[in-house]
Amino acid sequence: MGGLAWGCKTDDMIYRHVQWGWTWLPYLIFALVVGGITVAGAGESDDEESAWVIALTVVLLVAIFVVVLLFSRLEVTVDSENVTAAFGFGWPKKVVALDDIVSVREVRNAWWQGWASARSATVGCTTSGDWMP
Repeated sequence: MGGLAWGCKTDDMIYRHVQWGWTWLPYLIFALVVGGITVAGAGESDDEESAWVIALTVVLLVAIFVVVLLFSRLEVTVDSENVTAAFGFGWPKKVVALDDIVSVREVRNAWWQGWASARSATVGCTTSGDWMP
């Protein structure tokens, strides 16, 4: 498969779907509010302990932001050779050769499995060999 640059469709692509997740938004807002209050409270003091609290809070907020950025988007593509599922900006991703897929069936996932709608249909597949890490 040719390189897939930010959602550009290649000539051999059969299917492409991008799913955005929004359940992370309240958690990110909560983390930013708590982090802001922590930094503001620690910033009123000039001691070394406050500097460490501020630094640790900023590092944790950046880590949360990176995780949210990596897992808030899922792109599934099918081309003439592979099925590819990639999170975020292409990492982490999993590529399964079409030749390794033995069967495909429609499945319905409960709403708590991935926080999706109970009525959303997805596809389950069985592969030959051990492709899972």
